Amino acid sequence: MAAKPKITRLELAIPGDMRFVNVTEATVAGSFNVEVKQASDTKSILVQVDKTQRTEQYAPLWAFGDDGGVPKMPFLGAGDHVVTLTPFEKADAKGAKGTPIVIRVRVLPPMKHRFTLDLNLDGGDVVDVTDPAARRLIKKIQLEA
Repeated sequence: MAAKPKITRLELAIPGDMRFVNVTEATVAGSFNVEVKQASDTKSILVQVDKTQRTEQYAPLWAFGDDGGVPKMPFLGAGDHVVTLTPFEKADAKGAKGTPIVIRVRVLPPMKHRFTLDLNLDGGDVVDVTDPAARRLIKKIQLEA
């Protein structure tokens, strides 16, 4: 009897080449991908993200695919997503089916950054450049410089 196809290790990857091993729940602040390490008798992985499916069968196996070994890092949109990875003994998600692994991922919405830059003019008052009056003053200073 042949061994049942199985996933032996998962690595959740986020931009900046950070990796987290065997994660089943994660919160990410943007894009991510999952690398799947499989047993030798596993030839393909059926990847289901929410309601979309695709098959990955060429090493390295990345849930969202790769470009020449470099993982693609799609942004799924803010909210909760379910990534289900099911190993199969044959290519194209055929043959014996192994035990699926489910990863629940919460993607945080993009943050709107508001920066405050303080300028100290002539050693006097501090000016907050998010203030419209200060912006006009800075524009005037730039034009006169």
